Amino acid sequence: MIVILFASVSSSGTSNNASDMPDDGIQGDFDNYEPTGDSELGNKIVKSALSKRGCKYVWGAEGPDEFDCSGLVWWACNENGVTFTRTTAQELSKMGTEVKLHELQPGDIMTFKTDPTYVSHVGIFIGNGMMVHAPNERTVVRVDKVLTSEYWARALYNIRRIY
Repeated sequence: MIVILFASVSSSGTSNNASDMPDDGIQGDFDNYEPTGDSELGNKIVKSALSKRGCKYVWGAEGPDEFDCSGLVWWACNENGVTFTRTTAQELSKMGTEVKLHELQPGDIMTFKTDPTYVSHVGIFIGNGMMVHAPNERTVVRVDKVLTSEYWARALYNIRRIY
């Protein structure tokens, strides 16, 4: 069973911008993390992305040691034979097939409107309510809670399966 907390936007119209993004991340032994999705390919994409935890965020970077959010998705997919032209979170939100929340599997991508005017962020769901992503220039590639985070629940735009 997947549980998600949805929070409403405040009546003051406060935006969900990157400065509001949680800064902590989840600490843990993700080197030995085994995703339990139904797709071997989705699980491999997760393992590849997790191997880049701690890499520096650089806007426009696509690896192997620096990434932005869509660059990490592109790199992890490409490493596992899922090839597509390097693109943005906005374009990734249109690729593959739509996935409903109750169908979410490790390796699916989750897109977000951290800026209310466009799809501005993407991460890879790893299971257990978490995603791996390259948040912003203040942080590194890391794991965050996504399904129980007020910030991410409010910003979630859609879920796509591109493998």
